[in-house]
Amino acid sequence: MPKLFDKRADIGKYMSNLNILSMLLVYIAIAMSIIISHIFIGYSIKNYENNLTRKKKFWLNVFSECKNSGTYLLKKGLIKKLKDATMLEAFSDAYNEAREDNSDIKRILYDNRAQIAELGSKLRSNTMRAFFAYMLTGFDLRKPIDHQHFDDIMLRYLSYGSVYVRENALLALLSFGNEKKIAEAFISLSENNIYHSEKLLGDDLLKFTGDQAKLAEELMDVFSKLNNCFKVAVINFLRYTGNHNYDIDFRNMLDSSDISIDIMCCIIRLLAKFYSLQNGEAILKVLENNYNSENWEPAAVAASSLVPYDFDNVVQALIGALNSKTWYVRANSAKSLAAMRISDAYIFKVICGNDRYAMEKLTYELSKMEVDAV
Repeated sequence: MPKLFDKRADIGKYMSNLNILSMLLVYIAIAMSIIISHIFIGYSIKNYENNLTRKKKFWLNVFSECKNSGTYLLKKGLIKKLKDATMLEAFSDAYNEAREDNSDIKRILYDNRAQIAELGSKLRSNTMRAFFAYMLTGFDLRKPIDHQHFDDIMLRYLSYGSVYVRENALLALLSFGNEKKIAEAFISLSENNIYHSEKLLGDDLLKFTGDQAKLAEELMDVFSKLNNCFKVAVINFLRYTGNHNYDIDFRNMLDSSDISIDIMCCIIRLLAKFYSLQNGEAILKVLENNYNSENWEPAAVAASSLVPYDFDNVVQALIGALNSKTWYVRANSAKSLAAMRISDAYIFKVICGNDRYAMEKLTYELSKMEVDAV
């Protein structure tokens, strides 16, 4: 019996050592694969950089020959080379480098615009399309009439399924500075029910290289045809640029029964940027009609926008909104009342009311104002 137990113990010890050895071999294999993959990635990156540098030199030589000869019309075979992703990137890098000391380099795009636009229309990869649009954005093409071909191809790109292609196509159109094409782009996207981020659209519109006032005019002419995300972007664009030429139109929209909550909130923020009795009355009306509504968001925005209008009827409306069933409306109303530094009579009216929260929130905001003042 003792010999049998000793034999089993030896087998157990052998299996334990075998497991440790197997784990060590696995770890070694993983470490080797990581090292090999890093070497391969490093080699691929180096090879790509060398390839890009070589092709960039090729295009710089082409541009130099064009400058010396005085003609910028490229052979069709050269344009076809741009179907290659690395060649297209090299062309972009070489162009941007060459234009630093060659003011005529834009003739490359103008004299070959039909061929380059045709190339862009034949690209099948969304990655290539997105880069093609990105490339045009960086080329500083601010003569809409001269670059009609590029306008048209970018408008066509807006119908593709990739958000990256659409975003870069919009940025390219904005860089061209043609306000009519931006309005056309927004209509096209709306008609095809294509959603685009309001935040992206609002930021993109600020990058427009043409006349912002003319762009606003074109966009307002087609405003009724746009989907909500584009309407929000247009309103925010007007707010960011301080354009209040259309406030009367937006005040009228606030009275519409089919206006969305998002649009209402954007309009209130726009109107709040410009002090006028008409704007104040429109914002006040939103608060009075919605402070106890299920759709409370416009009332909350309105409550925080009424501070400059410290009239009795406004103060009374804000005190009434302290009784709203929505916390945000109550909180914003209390903050606005405190910022207005309302009289003791109004404070006493709230304290003596039946709404304990209204009393506590207002007194808290007033005490906070005092602390901040110190």
